[in-house]
Amino acid sequence: MPLTVYMHNSGGAVHGGILATLIDSAMGSLINRSLSPAEYAVTTELKINYLRPGKGKRLRAEATFLHRGQTLVVMESTVYDERNKRVAHGTGTFIVLKK
Repeated sequence: MPLTVYMHNSGGAVHGGILATLIDSAMGSLINRSLSPAEYAVTTELKINYLRPGKGKRLRAEATFLHRGQTLVVMESTVYDERNKRVAHGTGTFIVLKK
């Protein structure tokens, strides 16, 4: 994700809400790409650990499955800076619904 000055907090680092959105989006995109066209998933719980200030020109998020049930899916995601340092880590629970 490319960063702009509008994403920074008063301390000059990326705002925590932006990091949370990036984590949630990475996990949501991964799970929704894996479902059938008749299904979709939404977040039911999200936990974020902020590890260091997010700085630089861009951040990268990676997501993985921790548990995949028929209805509930638990995932994790990590945000990295340009130096490949961990900036934030999150876990989320998603519910799978029918369209």
